[in-house]
Amino acid sequence: MFGALLVMALLAAVPAVGTAAGTAAGEVPGESTTTNPWLRPPNFETVGGLGQISITEAEPGDLVQLGRWTFYDDQIGIEFAGSTLVDDAGSAMFRRLEAGLYLVATGKRVNWQVEVGDPADSTPEQAFYDEQVIDEGFTYIETRDGTTLSAYVVLPGPIEDGPYPTVIEYSGYNPSDPYSGLGGLAGGLDPTPLCGSFPTLCKAPAQPGSLLAGLFGYATVGVNVRGTGCSGGAYDFFEAMQVLDGYDVVEAVAAQPWVQDNEVGMVGLSYPGISQLFVAGANPPSLAAITPLSVYGDTATGILAPGGLLNTGFATSWADQVLRNAEPFGTGWVRRAIDEGDTQCEQNQQLRLQNVDATAKARANPYYTDAVAGPLDIRNFAGDIEAAVFMTSGFQDEQTGPSFGDLLGEFDSAESVHQIVYNGLHADGFAPQILSEWAAFLDLYVTKEVPANDPALTLLTPVLTQGIFGGTIPFPSSRWGDVSTHAEAVARWESEDPIRILMENGAGGAPYLPIAAWDHSTTQWPPSGTEVQRSFFLADGRLVDEGADAPGTGVTIQPNPAVSQTHWWVGGDIWSNPTVRWTPQVAGENARFQTEPLEEDLVLAGTGSVDLWIRSDADNAELEVLLSEIRPDGQEVRVQVGQLEWAYRGLDASSTELQPIQYGREDDYALLEPDVWSFGRIQVPSFAHAFRAGSAIRITINTPGGDTARWEFELDGPGAEATHVIGTGEGHQSSVALPVVADLAAPTPLPACGSLRGQPCRTAPPIENRVVDAES
Repeated sequence: MFGALLVMALLAAVPAVGTAAGTAAGEVPGESTTTNPWLRPPNFETVGGLGQISITEAEPGDLVQLGRWTFYDDQIGIEFAGSTLVDDAGSAMFRRLEAGLYLVATGKRVNWQVEVGDPADSTPEQAFYDEQVIDEGFTYIETRDGTTLSAYVVLPGPIEDGPYPTVIEYSGYNPSDPYSGLGGLAGGLDPTPLCGSFPTLCKAPAQPGSLLAGLFGYATVGVNVRGTGCSGGAYDFFEAMQVLDGYDVVEAVAAQPWVQDNEVGMVGLSYPGISQLFVAGANPPSLAAITPLSVYGDTATGILAPGGLLNTGFATSWADQVLRNAEPFGTGWVRRAIDEGDTQCEQNQQLRLQNVDATAKARANPYYTDAVAGPLDIRNFAGDIEAAVFMTSGFQDEQTGPSFGDLLGEFDSAESVHQIVYNGLHADGFAPQILSEWAAFLDLYVTKEVPANDPALTLLTPVLTQGIFGGTIPFPSSRWGDVSTHAEAVARWESEDPIRILMENGAGGAPYLPIAAWDHSTTQWPPSGTEVQRSFFLADGRLVDEGADAPGTGVTIQPNPAVSQTHWWVGGDIWSNPTVRWTPQVAGENARFQTEPLEEDLVLAGTGSVDLWIRSDADNAELEVLLSEIRPDGQEVRVQVGQLEWAYRGLDASSTELQPIQYGREDDYALLEPDVWSFGRIQVPSFAHAFRAGSAIRITINTPGGDTARWEFELDGPGAEATHVIGTGEGHQSSVALPVVADLAAPTPLPACGSLRGQPCRTAPPIENRVVDAES
């Protein structure tokens, strides 16, 4: 209704085409050509951007209406393009607009001409970057639509001693905070005596990735994404403008005279690791290398709603926290900057109430769509990234999870690729076994030198690891001492297998410290030589190579929605000394299937597929599969977990025998027909684990929850009154396909129970399946 009124009122105000003074045929009218006394010039500020329009200084509560000018030969018209209310800060925004000419109206006030550009056709001339002056300390960087982003620049020495190899950290945390100092990273270390050797310590960047790079001799630039910190604009998780902002940051920083070779790298773990992948997907020409640590493969299916189940344990709580920190004047350092007279920071808070609530957005989009989920799916553009890539992640990462496995071997266009994966946790990307290779990579592709360890940093490393991991870990010896030239070093690096698996992380030193017991390198994922091992479920709990129960036989499980809000980490520091309560679900709420003890070591690496026939008295089911090792001493070790809301079981055509791929599109969504057999596949996400001779492989099927470190799930399916049957009988027999790396055995003894990073250990619960026989 409002749209119709807007169009009618404004069309009435437009003079006859070509007849009003100062208005040529087909020309959009300006204020001087509209004589209707009902309309007045705007008393608010309007900025047309790239795919966006922002309104500030408007009256809170006013209705803002948007019209788009349309042109037909020599005629003009107005199409209604949307409406919104002005927030309490006097601001409003319209997003995802097509390029063109718009008008904005509030009541009788009209801005007749607001131009919106196309983000895809907006790259500035090089002069835009060359003309920016970015000094050391706290500063601002301008992006192509005029938004300013707050930045904190730390040089590893006097500017006159430059240029310096330079890296950027880019996120919605506090990378541009100039006040934070070391924080807790150094375990209470007083840096003053070390500032002569490591100047970065006494003007420390806020984020650990930048701090570590600074200790290695890099200039660091920490930048807050738009809508966070002291940056302008409004926040929407990796929207197009946030990606293009990153492009602009790279190019503006690279143009500075203190930047070596006018090229930069990027650093960061988690959020600033993920951001590197998005920025690199835009391929800024001055981006030489990225080092994404502890990342995921896809926002929607990888972490936000794995298997269609909303992850309320970490994903939405993280999104809510980022949003809270980005509120106007929302963090202490922002308030301090404003109190100290930073008028730019204060002005940049204007649009904060227009920040997008990622949790609400997820709830409003329950299905995967190319428009909303597609741009946030790293799998869609990983193959286009041209910068050199060094990526690491842990299969049991308590925050970002295991979906990064979908990126292994996928960076087809990158100058160079090294990926290190391991059993482990979120912070393990900062372990010395990773940092030594991280530093070598940056030396090769940013500094362009032969990698070398700084002796002083070698002495400092145990202090840093004590602060992060609760134990001293030495920095590995350099493996580059026999290399004399940069070209030689690059040739060696690029001749090495691109994927390295650190096996039994936590068992290579003091228990639970991030030190691997052994490793295996490969050219692909799953590793070269991987074979499919399929085993079949029997109702009595056996997992066998062949054989089936009588038709109609199965195992019943009843959902327990309460467990969906539990996890195994319940206290202590998860990175150093966690308190674990890994409680098995009780008989009747699960189905367990187990092999006979293995006659020899069996190394599994890749993804797996639990292929289920289920029958239910409900129209949906929410299921979890747990892969575990039952050791000879009767202890159970968690290996990997997968989840699926059964209605999301529709498979993508790219699925393989070892990897069912479900995007969760609306066309694939299908409820169950009660009491009718239905087939579906649940992915066991990427993992690598050595099952020792004498151990057994177990698959457990139950309600999602309790088997992860921080993930919890919002269940909206059938409650405890439902009964699901897992088929084991002929014609409807469930099975599991697992990736066996042929001819690979563990060279080390069985690790101590509880020593492996991210893999809790408990007394193995008994198999107590509740069997439905063929006559039931």
